[in-house]
Amino acid sequence: MVQKNNNRQLDGLNEFIQAVMHDTNVPGLALAIVKDSEVLLSQGFGRRNVAEDRGVTSQTLFAIGSSSKAFTAMALAALVDEGKLDWNTPVKHYIPTFKLYDAVATEHLTPKDLLIHSSGLPRHDTAWYHSTISRKDLFDRLRHFEPTCDLRTTWQYQNMMYMAAGYLIEVITDQTWEEFVYQRFLMPLGMTNTNFSVLDSQQTADFALPYRKINDQVRQIAFYDRFQAVGPAGSINSSVDDMAKWLCCLLNKGKNSKSEDDEQRLVSEVQFDQLITPQSVCPALPTLYTKYEETFHWTYGMGWFVSSYRGHTMVQHGGNIDGFSALVGFLPDDHIGIVVLTNLDGNFAAEVVLFNVCDRLLGLSEVDWSKRFQTRDTELKEQLEKMNQENEVKCVPDAPLSHALGAYTGEYKHPGYGTFTIKQDGNMPDGMPGFNEALTGPAGVSSTQGDATKAKQLLQEGMQEDGYSSISQIPPITLSYFMLDSDTTNLISVLAQRWQTMLGITVHSSVMEVNTLIQQMTDSTGHPGPLQMWFLSYGGTADPEQWLSIIFGKGATFNNMNYGQNNSGNATEQQAVQAELATADSNLNPQQRIQQYNDAEVKLVNDVSWIPLFQVEQNFVVNPKLQDYLIYPISIIPPDEWGNIYFVQ
Repeated sequence: MVQKNNNRQLDGLNEFIQAVMHDTNVPGLALAIVKDSEVLLSQGFGRRNVAEDRGVTSQTLFAIGSSSKAFTAMALAALVDEGKLDWNTPVKHYIPTFKLYDAVATEHLTPKDLLIHSSGLPRHDTAWYHSTISRKDLFDRLRHFEPTCDLRTTWQYQNMMYMAAGYLIEVITDQTWEEFVYQRFLMPLGMTNTNFSVLDSQQTADFALPYRKINDQVRQIAFYDRFQAVGPAGSINSSVDDMAKWLCCLLNKGKNSKSEDDEQRLVSEVQFDQLITPQSVCPALPTLYTKYEETFHWTYGMGWFVSSYRGHTMVQHGGNIDGFSALVGFLPDDHIGIVVLTNLDGNFAAEVVLFNVCDRLLGLSEVDWSKRFQTRDTELKEQLEKMNQENEVKCVPDAPLSHALGAYTGEYKHPGYGTFTIKQDGNMPDGMPGFNEALTGPAGVSSTQGDATKAKQLLQEGMQEDGYSSISQIPPITLSYFMLDSDTTNLISVLAQRWQTMLGITVHSSVMEVNTLIQQMTDSTGHPGPLQMWFLSYGGTADPEQWLSIIFGKGATFNNMNYGQNNSGNATEQQAVQAELATADSNLNPQQRIQQYNDAEVKLVNDVSWIPLFQVEQNFVVNPKLQDYLIYPISIIPPDEWGNIYFVQ
């Protein structure tokens, strides 16, 4: 909805937001403003889906990232109200198996310590990022993560302790963190559009796609969906309509504004005040704010930053996760609440809008935060570039390696981080390309112009198999694709022209959003589905092992299509190719190795039913000459099934 309001202080706000979005390259933004428990504005701006030109509404779902931490903190406060938890009783009292690397911290760390970022642990984010580890398993691994300081001596922002807080809720209540938050907060507040997984968001009719600025261009990226472990630190997705209800609750100090009955509080006023009372002093201001006197006294409560903005107490928390940036803030003494959601990660549009709305509603002169942050952002980038240049000067050109690269390869294990493997890529002699310059296509075709005669022959054979006597009988054909850039459109146009010129077939094209395309690819597998032909991506590799062995090797991680181990008529030949690949993988002679890969590559290319169409994830090593290339995590359609996609009767 677009909430109408008569507040003259917000005149010109729409135009201001459009200008900020332009300056920060933000595709889509949603804003809700609450004053004295009244929603003054709840509105969407820009595009939630750029490729399909779909606009943002007040109900569009965005990932709110670490703004989720406030829900986790309030959940613990609710348990304190019920007498099931005490802020200052050690966690070990509730979970006897709880153990940290440091023995003193193990015995003394409390539920409050979990929330105020003073556990002594740094982020250790790579232990969970893109991992499918469970919450309990990650909790049990806490004992293996080394601290960088003693308990309660230094403020260090991190996510692990919020994961632990979520697991503590599960142990005490016998409900998952998600179940508890849903039943205790989302349901009573009527936040029916809010969820805990981007997979759930994508099942709705109104969700924002994630974007990132890459090489000065805003590109769509993949959703981050691996929050199994650290959901309590940042997995919530919501709309500004729903978040406005959350703001009303916050401005009422934990009370459901729908109810006049004080017993309908979500948490007591006493415990709510605990959440927004400074508990730790932040050692430094956020980088963008370091020069400005309007904001100061940065501290951290429980799930909230607490600071002063132009003499007014401000409670706020941002959230950044792949492709999204959010900010939730309120001024408790002034009864003002604001939420800004965007679908571009790492931008400062939310801060600019938050501060501008505060200036307006507080009756203060408007500070040009957009110009300030742009200037500061440029300064920081220049400092980084200068530092990189200074580091390059220190490097000795063509210096010999201290160890042979092969000395670093192997499998490494860490009890906290798990197992990872280091392989030596590009094991080829200098000057030798990572591709087969003599590679030919099916039937020995080597020209990029193809073989028109052979193409017509294959077309006629296919038409006969499907019962068509002439080209005019073939149903309309559409090639669906995701537009990475203008080169993709040009490629599709050339293909369509070739088909028309060489075969007399008209092929229409359809640009699709990448997640819609992937879903329809799945729906088309093995039977006539919504897609006939499609194109998703392309790439260049520096070492043939990166696509040959990784995609087609026996037991390879990305051999999702089961090449070689299937029921097709040529499985035996495929297994022979896999044997050749295995031989090449272990061959330490670079010249022999590349030749063996080239031989196998010819057989793979000629086995046209195994041309890979990628759908969920894939490994790439990108040729450095290939610029502005965006890779999506994708997978492969089973080759025994993709032959059905061409003509649908």
